[in-house]
Amino acid sequence: MMSKLFVNIILIVFSMSFTLVISEGFVSLFKKYNEHTSISYQFIKPFHSKLFKQKAIYSPNILNDKQEIENIISNLKEDNVGIGYSPYEELWSDTVRTTYKDKDGCLKQKGNLNKIGGYLKSTLFYNFRPMTFWYDIDGSLSNQSSSFIDKYGLNKITHSSNSFGERTTFPEIKSNQKVLVTGDSVALGLMLNDDETLSSILQSQNTNYQYINLGISNATSFDNLCTLKIAVDRYANEIQEIIYIVSDNDFEKYDNFINTKELTKELNKIYLDSKISKFKLVYVPYIYNIYPEITRKNSVSRYSFDDYPNHYIQESILKNQSQLFGWSYFNFSELIHLNKSVDNSHFDGLKYYMDDIHLSKKGIYLLANSVKD
Repeated sequence: MMSKLFVNIILIVFSMSFTLVISEGFVSLFKKYNEHTSISYQFIKPFHSKLFKQKAIYSPNILNDKQEIENIISNLKEDNVGIGYSPYEELWSDTVRTTYKDKDGCLKQKGNLNKIGGYLKSTLFYNFRPMTFWYDIDGSLSNQSSSFIDKYGLNKITHSSNSFGERTTFPEIKSNQKVLVTGDSVALGLMLNDDETLSSILQSQNTNYQYINLGISNATSFDNLCTLKIAVDRYANEIQEIIYIVSDNDFEKYDNFINTKELTKELNKIYLDSKISKFKLVYVPYIYNIYPEITRKNSVSRYSFDDYPNHYIQESILKNQSQLFGWSYFNFSELIHLNKSVDNSHFDGLKYYMDDIHLSKKGIYLLANSVKD
């Protein structure tokens, strides 16, 4: 009797496993072998997430309790202080944003910005993506808002733009030979001072050209193309070079998503039609994809592509298309490994990032010294 029951159990387990394998195969075929979350993972995730849930380490000098920020939301709103990378939508209104959508649906940076920004020291919400704060330089802060930022602010930077919405580049020079630095917030130099961005560092190293910063925070490839086309018309016959930065979050499928091959074809059309001498394509990955070990955590939820996307297929397309079109191509991950410190620290490259995707001042210098002629 027991042996028959045992055989039945084995048959049931085998049947379930076989069915699961077949199902996973059909899903892979349906997804055309693109990255996706497995059926098995989706099934066990709710159970494992509860079993392995962890709390962040407490520190008295870091914002650990969301109630502390919720208690002063009204003060922050009244002072027009924006808080980014948080669930508090009321603190990221159109008034405090640095961007807007134009009539064609393209995201643009506002003109004549003059803001203070910075990170907040906090264990809340997103891994490797601290909350940010923003307010106008000429704004007046209440004691509550000022004390909160002084207590938890990690840094303070200046962020300004000209009347076209182009971020200010230092030193400010005028030249009829221009280099366009374009892309999303990585090209913009988010959380860096105006004089620490890629365009500013390159400008300080070469005053023969005028470097134009076209970067836009939260921009998609669609937005970047809009901005680039306008700039190409604005500076017609003056553009010597384009430096286009693609970061991992450009591959995430937001509205008006443009796939990698179509993006490179559009860029090549601009390159050829405008008779531009040089085109340099830079790929900046998430820090997770340079050091996958930091994604290890006591939670199975952190092993999903949904949480830590790995865009190696898209990166290979960027590289192949660059070779096809005769562009210069730079992979920031490779630059890090080529410039590893002599102390051989495994996570040495973390110093080149401000958070999970944005480059630090050291990262900008590494990139600038690599892309300059």
